Amino acid sequence: MPPGPSAHLPDFDTLGMHTWAWDIASGHVTWSPGIEELVGVPPGSFGGTFEAYQAVLHPNDRDAVVRAVAEAVENPKAGYEVEHRVVLPDGTLRWLSCRGYVQRGADGAPLKMLGVVFEVTARKEAEDALRRSEDRFRRLIEHAPDAVFLVDDSLRYIDVNDAACSMLGYTRDELLALRLPDLLPPGALEERPVALDAAVVGQTRTSERTLVRKDGSFVSVEIAGTVLPGRMLQSFVRDIGARKSLEARLVRAERLASLGRLAGGVAHEINNPLAYVQLNLEIIRKHVGTLPSDVNARLGRAITESLDGAERMRRIVRSLADFSRGEEEPLTPVDVNAALDAAIHMTENKIRHRARLIRSYGAYRCARANEYRLGQVFVNLLVNAADAIPDGDVEHHEIRVTTRMGLAGVVIEISDTGTGIPPEARERLFDPFFTTKPVGMGTGLGLSICHSIVSSFGGSISVQSPPGKGATFEVVLPVADVDSKAPRQRPPSVPLRRVRILVVDDEPAITRVISELLSDHDVTIATNGSDARRLCAERSFDCILCDVMMPEMGGLDVHAALQADGHGHEQRIVFMTGGAFVPRERDFLATVDNPCLEKPFTPCGLEEAIAVITRRHGMAPP
Repeated sequence: MPPGPSAHLPDFDTLGMHTWAWDIASGHVTWSPGIEELVGVPPGSFGGTFEAYQAVLHPNDRDAVVRAVAEAVENPKAGYEVEHRVVLPDGTLRWLSCRGYVQRGADGAPLKMLGVVFEVTARKEAEDALRRSEDRFRRLIEHAPDAVFLVDDSLRYIDVNDAACSMLGYTRDELLALRLPDLLPPGALEERPVALDAAVVGQTRTSERTLVRKDGSFVSVEIAGTVLPGRMLQSFVRDIGARKSLEARLVRAERLASLGRLAGGVAHEINNPLAYVQLNLEIIRKHVGTLPSDVNARLGRAITESLDGAERMRRIVRSLADFSRGEEEPLTPVDVNAALDAAIHMTENKIRHRARLIRSYGAYRCARANEYRLGQVFVNLLVNAADAIPDGDVEHHEIRVTTRMGLAGVVIEISDTGTGIPPEARERLFDPFFTTKPVGMGTGLGLSICHSIVSSFGGSISVQSPPGKGATFEVVLPVADVDSKAPRQRPPSVPLRRVRILVVDDEPAITRVISELLSDHDVTIATNGSDARRLCAERSFDCILCDVMMPEMGGLDVHAALQADGHGHEQRIVFMTGGAFVPRERDFLATVDNPCLEKPFTPCGLEEAIAVITRRHGMAPP
């Protein structure tokens, strides 16, 4: 058969299929007219040999075509089917699909190979685009930070990504052997079924669920599920455990902030009655000496015990007020031994049922700190020490409080013989919201706050807890300046000459007891700010004792009104406060030079405040 096109081959060119025949013995190839156009050569220029056809093949496909032809020729059972590229003269690639079979003689020897070839470029490009799209999608899914699951209509997992395996602790094969219900807590599917039948294709729904990891632990997740054609469900699953924990922590923090505000309000409400209780007791003690000696002794003891109880209440209220403060406090020289004694006094009821308390004080210099904040640290550490010891076994347990001078400053150690702290918990012990106590027993903020407070002093806090030997917390504080370590000396108390005093307070019991204490002076009472302003316009006062928080017109408003009146009365104000400052009041009192008495105050403190004002304005004692 001569090479070149042949009219003897079936005409499939109009269908896009071009026939060819290869005489194996002679090596000649015949083809239908469309083949030359298909491979991009001019009519009549294409040599009619298998080698000539190989010349237009893409170099990377040539070996595969040769092997397929050889396999078809050598193996009677093999057919010929191959897809390959040809390179057109302009460099363009075209995909062709070749299919054929071998005619054999009676002895099985190959004689001819017949077949068709047609273009499949469009299909190949579509397949390649689809493959690239799938590859991009697969890379996107594999590198997605969220877990991705594909579930069929039987709720069996048919695909997952690495993030899903990491989240749940399974291998890919293990997950693909499971169904969606296997990862849900018992009964969860009955409570919230996954209804693919009722879902709309393409619709995405978001929900929160709890999944069970391979180790049995739970993980809170947010699921964005989309129903795909074929009743499949694709879900993007995000671990929201950290977010849930943060939300819970924020709720607890808000509760603590609310508790702080409540503590400040409670402190203010207690301070007013506590003030007149203490001052009335002082008045009674002053007059009890006129009674017979036996009565004097009994009443004197009762009054002393009552004053001790009132002082204890004052310390507790002061601690509540301190808890409510969020602002930075000034650093001053603090006697750590006295601060520890005050903290022990507040916590002794909790400690006495659990352990013996042992003091070992060796520090002889003051630390640079804030007394209230340092007391908060000591109270927290003492309470933690008591909580670490079981109740009811006092003789076998102790809490030891030690102070000493160290190379880095004043050292305070609080040790207990309790259960100790596990090694894995020590590194996180000072982290916010981390606690080793049972659920509901601790907020996880106490030690974090202690660390923050001590660090603000320029100090450090650390813990040692050998296995089975309790725990020792060590606080190291900087030493106060030598010049400031001595306690501030109060000016000597001297009798005041009779002065005109205006007492402004909306609490009648406060005004009555102050009037009684100041009975040697000319005392005028005003129960509100408006009356105080009117009285100051009518006469002159040497000193004005004014409550900060009053209805309608508080102490700050009284100060502003008297300043506006221009008579100078605002300079003679001694502010009285029960605490619970709002920012405006706190900022104001920090900027003015007027003395401020914190309720409950003592008669001596009251006289000293009045003396400051009278001395400041040239009224010397008699």
